[in-house]
Amino acid sequence: VILLLVSFSAVGWNYFKPETYMTIALGDSESVKKVTLDDGSVVWLRGNSVLKIPQSFSAVNRTVSLQGEAFFDVAKNAQYPLYVSTNYVNIKVLGTAFNVKTDEKHQNVETVLARGKVALLDKQWNPILDMSPGEKVTYDNNKNEYATEVVDVNVCTAWRLNQFVFENVTLREIVNQLSVKFNVNINLESTKLAQRKFRCVINEDESLPDILKLLKYLAPIQYRIEGKEIFIYE
Repeated sequence: VILLLVSFSAVGWNYFKPETYMTIALGDSESVKKVTLDDGSVVWLRGNSVLKIPQSFSAVNRTVSLQGEAFFDVAKNAQYPLYVSTNYVNIKVLGTAFNVKTDEKHQNVETVLARGKVALLDKQWNPILDMSPGEKVTYDNNKNEYATEVVDVNVCTAWRLNQFVFENVTLREIVNQLSVKFNVNINLESTKLAQRKFRCVINEDESLPDILKLLKYLAPIQYRIEGKEIFIYE
């Protein structure tokens, strides 16, 4: 009887023992960090994000928490799903790939499903809706509302590959980012061009001349480079 009690106690401890968590936090200087979880799942964590994970998953519980943005490629477990907890919604997944972005300032969460299937849950772990690949669901905590739209998954998740992602943004917004990255002053000599919108993905290791050539291919622009001064015109 004693041996049986000890055996059952050991099994019970393995199932219900308290988790020991570790925190991975990225600052401004780090853009992307790749993390492999205990179950084989892979997470790409974006700068200024915090991921809290158990040092090892228990037999019945696979739960992580996120503040910021991360892309999850989850190892399939037929018995026990992975849960991603945020301050506003929770996500249940068996085996799939998806992107989660939390915005604490505006109190919303964006979830983009790349493949597979995930279920969104409220903070009380009650089911809300199931997502399909190619969908983005945005939850607004202030209004307690969910909005669903179809998006280009490759564009939404390209950041983990160290790429600039420009989704329907103006040339003014693009050159502002390029000016900071390359430490140059980019002059737009046309108001019309400044408001022209682009949709493209650019590798961060590309040179500024190569990026300007790409923009010239996408729109009727000309440019000239004079040291650290760049001039873009019609």
